[in-house]
Amino acid sequence: MSQGVRDTANVRTWSKKVPAYLFDLGDLDAHVLKEHPEVISAMGRARTPRTVDWNGAIVLFLCGLLPLMAAAAWGGVLTESRIEVDALSEAPEIGRWCFSGSTLGLIVVAASWWRTHRLRSTLEMATVLWAVGAGVYFLVGTWNDGSVDVLPPDQETVPAWLTILGGLVLAAVMQWASHGQRLQFRRFFRVTHKPNFDEVRRLVGRLDYRRQEKLLDERRRAIRRLTERGLIDRTQAARVESLPLGCSPMATDDD
Repeated sequence: MSQGVRDTANVRTWSKKVPAYLFDLGDLDAHVLKEHPEVISAMGRARTPRTVDWNGAIVLFLCGLLPLMAAAAWGGVLTESRIEVDALSEAPEIGRWCFSGSTLGLIVVAASWWRTHRLRSTLEMATVLWAVGAGVYFLVGTWNDGSVDVLPPDQETVPAWLTILGGLVLAAVMQWASHGQRLQFRRFFRVTHKPNFDEVRRLVGRLDYRRQEKLLDERRRAIRRLTERGLIDRTQAARVESLPLGCSPMATDDD
């Protein structure tokens, strides 16, 4: 069995776990027929390769690493010597730029949360709270150092205040207004071209009869699970079940 087949969720797992924001009824038969790439190709689909989670990397950088750099700068970790009198002179400027990036990171987190149907991510929630904690640490340090104004804030401390207040508001909203936890799931197939359903029927017809019956049984079970989860209604379920195996893209609203 090829690496692509092993990396692709079977139809049972897909129908149980696919989140609403990634669900496409046209993918149903692609998962049923995942071991038959020639049929999947005729369906106008191809496997989606694993890619780097750039959104997660951006969130980690903006809401995780940048606040750490700001806090470390104030603590003297990034200075040449903690003994020098002016060792912390650059810390407020570093903090200003770092927390400006963190404020942008909060916007990225909020957009990701909204785009995924208000499902919260543990990673994003943790990085937001981390940024808030680093902001508090930074402000306490600058308050004790007395080099910049914390109350009222000046241009060096305004970004930290924005990160703290914005992060607290965002964390509260994500906690109380979310529909649940975001699953670590991905799209396993992508649309590449227009389906050729005559070719699909021909290729499926060449499969062993017992193999076809087994696949159809798996498909019926998946349709029942999708209906129970509310991802499709009974009318859609009846329509896709009436279609030949491999023709689930015909049941989508766009076709």
